[in-house]
Amino acid sequence: EALPLEIHLQIFSNLDICSSVCLGISSKKLYEVHYSIHGPVSLLRKTGELFLYKVIRNWMLPVWVWDPLPTIFRKYDDLSAFDKLRLYGREEEGDVLWIF
Repeated sequence: EALPLEIHLQIFSNLDICSSVCLGISSKKLYEVHYSIHGPVSLLRKTGELFLYKVIRNWMLPVWVWDPLPTIFRKYDDLSAFDKLRLYGREEEGDVLWIF
């Protein structure tokens, strides 16, 4: 049986924003709870030493890839040939951002 909304709200209100995003993106219902407390959160928000997009990017692959120019995740299948060339193999601080 599902937890009552009040329990979800209590759990999310005790999480930092980045942890709330991570839990929220695990399901549509949990995202609605996250969003009701924190609203939209920038993927460029820092959690410790990492940006939020770096924390969640491996979970998003292979369907979604990080595109730094508009600073969003994009569906890999929707990328143009130009975008695939632009993003392929690009590195940031020694770790690969995109895996194709």
